Amino acid sequence: MKIAYICADVAVPIFGRTNASLQATDLLRSLTRRGAEIEVFACKVGDHRPADLAGVKVHRLPYYSVSSSLGKEAAALLVNEYLRKAVSRHGPYDVVYERYSLWSYSGMNYADENMIPGILEVNPPVIEQGKTRCEMIYRHAARIVAKRVFKTARHVVATTPEIARNLGQYVSDSSRIHVLVPGVDTTRINNDVRPTRSAADVFTIGYVGSLNRWHDVRTLIGAFDLMRCHNRRSRLLIVGGGPESGRLHQEIGRRGLEDSVCMIGDVAPDDVPGYLASMDVAVAPYRDLNGYYFTHRKVYEYMAAGLPVVASRVGRLPDMITDYETGILCAPEDRAALAAVLDRLGRNPVLAARLGGAASEVSRRHSSVDGFVDHIMRMTDCAHPVEDALETVW
Repeated sequence: MKIAYICADVAVPIFGRTNASLQATDLLRSLTRRGAEIEVFACKVGDHRPADLAGVKVHRLPYYSVSSSLGKEAAALLVNEYLRKAVSRHGPYDVVYERYSLWSYSGMNYADENMIPGILEVNPPVIEQGKTRCEMIYRHAARIVAKRVFKTARHVVATTPEIARNLGQYVSDSSRIHVLVPGVDTTRINNDVRPTRSAADVFTIGYVGSLNRWHDVRTLIGAFDLMRCHNRRSRLLIVGGGPESGRLHQEIGRRGLEDSVCMIGDVAPDDVPGYLASMDVAVAPYRDLNGYYFTHRKVYEYMAAGLPVVASRVGRLPDMITDYETGILCAPEDRAALAAVLDRLGRNPVLAARLGGAASEVSRRHSSVDGFVDHIMRMTDCAHPVEDALETVW
């Protein structure tokens, strides 16, 4: 089977370090394990291609660097003509799989015209988030393009139930919408990985992910400071970078935690399992999501690594984590509550081990990228169409 994988989103570099990039990499890896021949069409390509994906062909789409919103939207539309010619030139393909981006429509057009499965993976509802994240000039045109691409896609994969409900305004036939959890490559994250930052007899709390304003790492730092009043033999590992890095460094300094909080910064994707193996508990702190749509990839990784997870009680996290069975949920932005939970896990390793073991088992059954790809492969079989909308939730 020959698959054209398309990502025209300049914010998602294939083989990059972002969560979106890693999600794409895990998907490509799982497809290649099934013997699929994949060719990637992307505007941006990162420098972290895994060795097992060295044989995947990558065709670069033009990337126009412009500053104005008007220029960015016009430039994104121009990519369609190049993409149409490139896919036609390098084809034929058996399947077109595209990570949805706001102005891209040529991939689904190609699939529709050639009567092959066109699968459109939708992560955030881009048009709606565009209203709040940045100024959108051609909003009416964006809706026209969206209706066009969703009409031609044979299958639309929504990565959360909230996204699926949002897509109702574009897809009249609900049987074409499938709610599927992207999952993570559990073969890459397992309990046999050697720790990168081992520390004997030190209770290690960890965070892995980007440092954005909706990730409430500042509350985590405050909770760790409170917890250390009861457990001095503890440390906090923060793995990742982002816009909040500077403010968090200042917070650590203001609290005098330089010796017990280690901010690692961005690391290569292949290094993440080693840092997870260095932790005794992993935290996913969030502020009020306020309309944002997340797949919570970091939580899937925590669970796959067999770590007890402490997460904010927001968004989809209560559906993913059963309180005190596969993890522990806390009220968002509550330092004292988070500190109390972390202290309890530090004093009760039996509880921590039980939660981590249960999380690992749930991860293998429900959040593996291989399970996600199993559903995708069913969609590519024209002789056995998917019957109804599938919902793989916790």
